Amino acid sequence: MLWRNFRHLLVDVFSGLMSAVTVTAGNRHDGSVAHRLIRRTKALYKELNWVLGDTAYGGARLRYQAFAYPGVRIVAPPPAVTTSKREHALKREDIAIDFENKTAICAAGINASQSGIVW
Repeated sequence: MLWRNFRHLLVDVFSGLMSAVTVTAGNRHDGSVAHRLIRRTKALYKELNWVLGDTAYGGARLRYQAFAYPGVRIVAPPPAVTTSKREHALKREDIAIDFENKTAICAAGINASQSGIVW
């Protein structure tokens, strides 16, 4: 039986140097181990402020986990809209985002610019 492994890397955009690496089974999602890569990189490089990623890094769970590392912000598009089997599940289209004015209003009507969240 052939097992496939998947390598997850955190790489400095400017130098191309890898700051953190982990290997998982091929069926693991990128976002599921990203917080470990961020933690390892932050331990080596205290000035880490931005993590640039694809939609695997754009999920709410990872963004929330990144708040544990002071100053680290994730720049990634949110995952695609999916249909949920849960009737009351919050979907991406339930949030009004205005990137130009840096505001977001959730389904409950709370404006992120009023809640003290810094973009």
